[in-house]
Amino acid sequence: MPASKFYHYFNRVRGQIIPGTHRMQKLLGQDLVLLTEFKTILVTGSNGKGSTCAFLESILKAHGYKTGLYTSPHFVHPNERVRLNGEPVSEDLLLEKLNIFEQKAKHDLPDASFFEIFTAAAFEIFIDSKIDFLVCEVGLGGCFDSTNVVAPLISVLTSVSLEHTEFLGADLYSIAKDKSFISRRNKSFVVASELQEEALKGVRDTVSQIGACLF
Repeated sequence: MPASKFYHYFNRVRGQIIPGTHRMQKLLGQDLVLLTEFKTILVTGSNGKGSTCAFLESILKAHGYKTGLYTSPHFVHPNERVRLNGEPVSEDLLLEKLNIFEQKAKHDLPDASFFEIFTAAAFEIFIDSKIDFLVCEVGLGGCFDSTNVVAPLISVLTSVSLEHTEFLGADLYSIAKDKSFISRRNKSFVVASELQEEALKGVRDTVSQIGACLF
């Protein structure tokens, strides 16, 4: 399928990252309540988060769950980012939802980025499809990422390295601290065992603030 129909969505950019999940709340509206009812695993990390998501979805499918998988970026076609039971959603369905949220953004969030519109479209597809389990890859960092509006049962941090320092901080401590904000109070937060001590300190500082259960 040609990806050219999606090109103009990729041209939507913002000059800066504007903190706060309130931006996604403006796009999703009441759908946000339905989204938080999903059983969800939220995965962040500098490397390895995409493959971790793929493994997790495969395990859930093998146990008979109807799954939704949201990852980025895509390799060939944008619909690879949004999968139902392992299969990319149709181009027509994805374009329909993207158009809905692009129009909504004109009124509710005029400076919405491509990722925010795409994430909102993906989440509504999952809501409409009544999935059992959502496996979701974080886009950038964790604390202010568009995906952090979900309510994960389990959060995962795969690795930490120096990346996106203009947004996440100039050292491993700051980056790990930001990424760890995908964890939730009294919920499991699974962290790679080989994290550097500096990064692990950032993890622990966030976890102590949130009250997540660190593994």
